[in-house]
Amino acid sequence: MIGAVLWRRVAVPHWLDMCVGMVTLGNLGMVLGWWADNGCAPLHDAGCCHCVDAVRDGALKPWMWIGMLAAANVAMRWLGRCPAPNRYHTIAMYTGGNVGMVIGMVAGGWCAAQVPTASVTAAVAASFAGMTVGMLAGMLAGTGGTERVLRALRAARIAVRAVTPVRTS
Repeated sequence: MIGAVLWRRVAVPHWLDMCVGMVTLGNLGMVLGWWADNGCAPLHDAGCCHCVDAVRDGALKPWMWIGMLAAANVAMRWLGRCPAPNRYHTIAMYTGGNVGMVIGMVAGGWCAAQVPTASVTAAVAASFAGMTVGMLAGMLAGTGGTERVLRALRAARIAVRAVTPVRTS
């Protein structure tokens, strides 16, 4: 309760605001989708190791991904404490940020699957932690990189416009 009150009163940078939205609502969507991919039944055997196996075998179970992306975009759109700094950042969040989340989640899940364990609980915890860390890193890197590209394209367009002679009839 104290944390919630402090969170509402203390100024935080936008990147932290994005991370909190991702860890809360984005993870909720991921977990609900994970559950749906498992037939709305308890996880068994290898936990989320089947996610990595499904990707290797080409059998995509989409609900974990759909849930994560849908909930994360809801969090980015409506639950942020402060508005996005500018238009480039907003575009970057929904494009590069989403691509980065997916790539980060795959990488985090793959890394977690490399840890051998016989415990379903440990496998699920490692998968969840790996995917969450990957999701956050991917979101921040994807958003930042895309924003830089958008700014560079804008600067190049202005530079081309500045050196192009104006036609007079």
